[in-house]
Amino acid sequence: MRMQQSPHSASHPARLRSTGTPIHVEVDGARVSAFAGDSIATVLMASGQRVLSASSADHPDRTLFCGMGLCHQCLVIVDGVRDVRACMTRVRPGMKITTHPATGDLG
Repeated sequence: MRMQQSPHSASHPARLRSTGTPIHVEVDGARVSAFAGDSIATVLMASGQRVLSASSADHPDRTLFCGMGLCHQCLVIVDGVRDVRACMTRVRPGMKITTHPATGDLG
């Protein structure tokens, strides 16, 4: 049995891979290949970046979770702007993406 693809899934920013124009972005200082139209989350996962926010020893690292912009698991820093949802933001050529470093406990 073959599953039908929703007409909305092709336009969702967290789709698996784009067939757009090849571009490059920077992830934690490294040049990474991407496709125009891909979400930041797609690019990060495709490049092997699984940890989007490192945590303290008492808490697990954060990674992509819902892929729909509802949770806060995929927050990254983009061109100096904190707390950008990677699953809902499309890459642009030259974009500088930084995952959140580990921080100490706030208490």
